[in-house]
Amino acid sequence: MERFIKPIPVHPSPLQEDSIGKWFLSLAKANKVSFKLFLQYIINYSRYLGFLDALQVLTTFQKKFLIKIPNEFNESFWDFPNHCPIKGCNYNHKYRSSIFTHLIVKHNLGDWFNCPQCDYRAKSNSLLVQHLVYSHDIGVNWHQCPDCGFKAKDKGHLKVHRAKIHNINPKWFNCENCDFQTKTKKNLETHLALVHEIGAKTFQCLYCKQILKLESHLIRHIKSKHKSPSYACPHCKFISKRRDTLNRHIKSKHIKQKKFRCSLCDYRSVRKDGINQHLIHAHNIGVKYYKCQHCDYQAKTSQNLRIHLVNIHDIG
Repeated sequence: MERFIKPIPVHPSPLQEDSIGKWFLSLAKANKVSFKLFLQYIINYSRYLGFLDALQVLTTFQKKFLIKIPNEFNESFWDFPNHCPIKGCNYNHKYRSSIFTHLIVKHNLGDWFNCPQCDYRAKSNSLLVQHLVYSHDIGVNWHQCPDCGFKAKDKGHLKVHRAKIHNINPKWFNCENCDFQTKTKKNLETHLALVHEIGAKTFQCLYCKQILKLESHLIRHIKSKHKSPSYACPHCKFISKRRDTLNRHIKSKHIKQKKFRCSLCDYRSVRKDGINQHLIHAHNIGVKYYKCQHCDYQAKTSQNLRIHLVNIHDIG
């Protein structure tokens, strides 16, 4: 069978610090295929030839060279498709897609889906679409309340709004210990905790040891009685009230080198597509305008045009 296998079109040499997995990422990118598809390609031929022999044929690199590259994959990992192929990892799942998601998240082997508007990375395209909708209002299919000007990003939020605000088909949650009733389960849980002390969790203040029944009460207590907690960057004077915001700051400002620079100004980005987006929005270079057929409006993205059609012309 070996003589019927053709080498992959592009096979760059691995970098000195590359492992087999990292080299696979480079090979997949060079051949313009996903890591998932490339790994499956390797698996298909490894079943017949063995792992190193398949790599030798597909990449044209000699086996004596390949064995020197650090290999993080288990031996005969293709025989266990529902287990993580990485040595020392015991993760398993009945769905093969979850194995590839695990490789992305835990072992950084796979294709992240990068947000064109910020530094967010998603492990699947569906999560990226969800992020664009809820964080950047891109691709939103707005759901208009027929009774007021409220707009929701999904039918579930609109249903909750109409139940709470307009009393349309509300689902009542009744307290079994008194006559209290509410339109949301969360309010019932809060009522049970505060009034009847059922299912109550306690939250202790780190500053004065006071015990409070709700996390929201603890946050309000700290802000009013003590100074708000802050997290300082060890590299600069940046201070944040949230730890996750500080982590994002460190990653974007101090860890990732912004090696891509705009040729027209001092703007820099950690990704090349960030420069492309900057050129479009800041310098109007490379803009493909999307024109509205109902007025003179034109947008820089198809998503913004759809939002315009929904909001202005009530179309879509």
